Amino acid sequence: MSQEIAECLGSASHQAPLTRKQARALCGMYSLPAMGYETVVAVKPDGMGFKRRLQVANVSGDFYAVSYDTPRSEWATEFRVQI
Repeated sequence: MSQEIAECLGSASHQAPLTRKQARALCGMYSLPAMGYETVVAVKPDGMGFKRRLQVANVSGDFYAVSYDTPRSEWATEFRVQI
């Protein structure tokens, strides 16, 4: 697992646990990520030339919704995702 994922998963404000069914729904037509990987499921430009991303991460077989740059409280407005 990358250091970024480990740091992010240590912060409850930037991650949320998912069931396999929720992870599959977020990934849509893309396959679920393999252990130790993540799949980007939403991207939004932030207006300053950067992009905010929401990802589904697979950590030892458990799935999490993760955003390194957007707190969970803003996911509904930024990505239009309710978890």
